[in-house]
Amino acid sequence: MNNRLSYTSLIYFILRATSLGISFALIVRFAKQDSWLAIIIGTIIGIIPVLLVEYIAKYESDKTFVDKIKIVFPKSYKIISTIMLIGFFTITIINFSNLTTLITSQFLSKTPNIVIAIVFIIPIALLITKDNKIIARVSLILFYVSIFLFLMSLLGFLNQLDLSNLKPALTNPILPSAYYYLSFNIMPIFLILFFPNKDIIPCLKKGYLLSSITIFIIIITTLAILGPDLTLLYQYPQFHILKRLYQDFLTFRLENIFAVQFIFDIFIFCVVCLKNCNHLLNFHQGYKQIIIPIILLIITTLLFATNTVSYTNMIINISLIFSIFFAFLILLFSIKIFTKKLIK
Repeated sequence: MNNRLSYTSLIYFILRATSLGISFALIVRFAKQDSWLAIIIGTIIGIIPVLLVEYIAKYESDKTFVDKIKIVFPKSYKIISTIMLIGFFTITIINFSNLTTLITSQFLSKTPNIVIAIVFIIPIALLITKDNKIIARVSLILFYVSIFLFLMSLLGFLNQLDLSNLKPALTNPILPSAYYYLSFNIMPIFLILFFPNKDIIPCLKKGYLLSSITIFIIIITTLAILGPDLTLLYQYPQFHILKRLYQDFLTFRLENIFAVQFIFDIFIFCVVCLKNCNHLLNFHQGYKQIIIPIILLIITTLLFATNTVSYTNMIINISLIFSIFFAFLILLFSIKIFTKKLIK
């Protein structure tokens, strides 16, 4: 398999994962029918952190990212690593709970959350024990399926679009939505630095561009079909528009098949986050590698079993705090590397 395409697909999934649910709702809440423009602005601004991540990846590219942290921050390595560990694990909890909520609310309403969580945590735990290349190759296989489903769903939407739902244009605040898009969908690119930097350097821009294009298409399609007001009524509007696909075959519940692409996004995202947690904890062998998935399962099923307004607000606040931290860390990392190069 093409190694570059494997890591491109990995980046594609990482940057798409948080677009399902809360991130989508926040973007539409402020910009409404102008959300498509917020995505464009956010994507343009997002080039900056992508270029900075690429700059970090090129520095000592033969070393692991953990080693880079020790080189660049020799005195504060433990503090930064601890905060990163908390950040990665927290956003994994958020996305994993989002995944189980999606399955429970849209597919298996009578199935307990614990059962769904166990079904997904088993393959996640198995995959994080594998080599980085294997994770990338698995993501590539899922990528082919995801792109096929995406294109097929897009084809089915062509006769459903009502562009009048995108009017009047330029009547809503766009910058807040662009900020939320940056926070939720672009800052996770920092996660990819834990994979072999020599391999990810050629893939960063391609994966970023591909994910941005698909997110743009999803948001403009959703708004054109449902309109901004109806979009905000649904927790997962992307799933609900799938029910309009190929209506002559509705009895086959095709929306369930096409929704698999969203499940793939979150699944790969959780794998990458937990793999990074193991890197930071130096859990590379034996039973230690499945400790974090077990903790994730316990916390998700015990503390995040409900889906209330306070739960949603907590997720928003936590996500924004860590997105600010990762943005600051990317900038600080880049400055320190640049300073070290000047000194040399």
